[in-house]
Amino acid sequence: MGVLRWLRRAGVENPARGATGHIDQKHFVYYTIENAPFQKWVVFVAAVGFLTDAYDIFALTVVSQIVPWVYWDQNGIPDTGHQAALLCSTLAGTFIGQALFGVLGDLYGRRKIYGMELIILIVGSIGTAMASEGSNQSMSIIGWLIFWRMFMGVGIGADYPISAVITSEFAPRKHRARMLAFVFWMQAIGQVLVYAIALIVLAAYKSKLSPCVPPAEIGVPLDGACLRVLDQTWRWIVGLGAVPAAVAIFFRLTIPQSPRYLMYAADQVDQAAIDTAAYFGPSEVPFEMQQSQSAPLTAPATQNETTSEWDHSGFQFGISTIQQNVVPKAIQSPHQSPRQSQSQSSRPLSRGSSVPSLEPGIITRRSTLLDDELPHMSWWAEFQDYFFRQGNWRFLAGTAGTWFLLDFPFYGLELSSASIINAIWNTSTGGVGSSQPSSVYDTLYNTVWRDLVMTGVGALVGGAVFIKLVKHVSPKTMQGWGFVVLTVLLLVTAIVLLASGTETSAFVVLYVLVQLNFSLGPNTTTYLIPAELFPTRFRCTCHGISAAAGRLGGIAAQLIVTLSPFGQPLISTSPSTTDNLTSIGLKATTLGKLFAILCIFPALGAGLTWLLTPETRDKHGQPRSLETLAKGHGHLKKLKGETDPDDKDQ
Repeated sequence: MGVLRWLRRAGVENPARGATGHIDQKHFVYYTIENAPFQKWVVFVAAVGFLTDAYDIFALTVVSQIVPWVYWDQNGIPDTGHQAALLCSTLAGTFIGQALFGVLGDLYGRRKIYGMELIILIVGSIGTAMASEGSNQSMSIIGWLIFWRMFMGVGIGADYPISAVITSEFAPRKHRARMLAFVFWMQAIGQVLVYAIALIVLAAYKSKLSPCVPPAEIGVPLDGACLRVLDQTWRWIVGLGAVPAAVAIFFRLTIPQSPRYLMYAADQVDQAAIDTAAYFGPSEVPFEMQQSQSAPLTAPATQNETTSEWDHSGFQFGISTIQQNVVPKAIQSPHQSPRQSQSQSSRPLSRGSSVPSLEPGIITRRSTLLDDELPHMSWWAEFQDYFFRQGNWRFLAGTAGTWFLLDFPFYGLELSSASIINAIWNTSTGGVGSSQPSSVYDTLYNTVWRDLVMTGVGALVGGAVFIKLVKHVSPKTMQGWGFVVLTVLLLVTAIVLLASGTETSAFVVLYVLVQLNFSLGPNTTTYLIPAELFPTRFRCTCHGISAAAGRLGGIAAQLIVTLSPFGQPLISTSPSTTDNLTSIGLKATTLGKLFAILCIFPALGAGLTWLLTPETRDKHGQPRSLETLAKGHGHLKKLKGETDPDDKDQ
């Protein structure tokens, strides 16, 4: 099992050293990873953190229903400005984290920053739970909540590109889509978990909240005891989000560096082979892969390079010295390009040691030992070359554009789901249509329970079905048709609301189907495809850019729902009051118009998917390797759906 081998390793030698024939270490790494089983441990390490991300994002849905009772309005009506600030601050922090840590993951390596995002999450969760307005309101509680939610959002956003890319680069090709789908499924599980924790906390305070009656019902303000219990309730819900992060942080801080990153970004092929053997175990490389295409060169000099040893707990404790061959300084012809010079210096050296064969499609950096001696392009110059000169900008435009068009309706509904449900379902505590809510406890309990049923269950089932289907259907196909189905569902829901003018059972069913289709289709695929598509040197950056584009869509949706006159009838709703039929009809009409607008975005997403998103599988339905996909638009176009010859050899 990878985890046991990983934690017990102590000074693993280069697996190619001492072999009877020359083993191309690049092929050793490829072959070992591609023939490994489903990497449960990698999925676990990434998934626990992603569950925490989802918990912290959707905790705001619950908290936004409790905080107004304590600080803004004792009838539970949120201040629209405060509501918008809280929701958008989290998404804004997420935007920053995705864009920033995506770049950092490419420049400094996945492992160096993996775990930092969980530290930010833990601090943010505790800070939010301890936010205060001070003595005699000497501070602004909303100010502190906005600050800590944005701070937490940076950690949430940072986890998106790093977890996705690490999972993708450690995954065998045949299991890659399912591994990524399992990680993303944690979003639905985290969403359900936050509702479950909220129900448990509310149940724990039931005896103290049940006597509390909303002022709108009896004309008497809530007393200090009720307000104190409500304040404790939301703080427990938020603070418990630090627990799963604390569980996962040890494993993230000790995870090995991605072997693909070591080869293509750090140009440390020896270390990549060592780490691959340490984690996956020895691999029997086929004889044809052991033959060098050119005779090995003997390096004229050697240099000691240190490599860390590990004790049984996984912490570095000692240093052992192994002899690493040093590439002789390359002499570049005046008419020779950096790429040609690099090609000459990339031939295998002495037995068991070679400079990496470079990933096709991009210009990669040479060994770190030679960075000052060999001419090479900067990271930014390589980025421009790959995306603009080679025309691969369409891939990034496709992943970023579809994520934006997905997150606009997704976060427009998800983060305001409680307000939407209250507006149309008339969330009185006695049940649908009841005219006599009994207590603050019943009001909040019903709101959380109905939110769980209408959003959490659909997302959970949709994600589970996706994990099964993605083995047989390509992510692009599921994304394109998922957008189409989502368009139809949103449009039908709009028609039902506009035609009925009130809450109907059909609305409840359609809303659940919308949530199910989000996870069954584009909500999962927009996370999965960028993790497969781009070259190793830019994979984190491009995933971060794509995810950040999605958050821009979420922010725009929240501003429309919470601040515009269009969305006011939905947000300015007390969860404790029962509206008359005229008021309910107005809200149903408003919500119907909102759904009609939202259906435009997945329709555009479907078109953008077919236009700009490439197929990540061949015409036989087999996943392409990351190396084949990294060759870019031109190479995939030449293949015309056929399997790449390099993929057949792995």
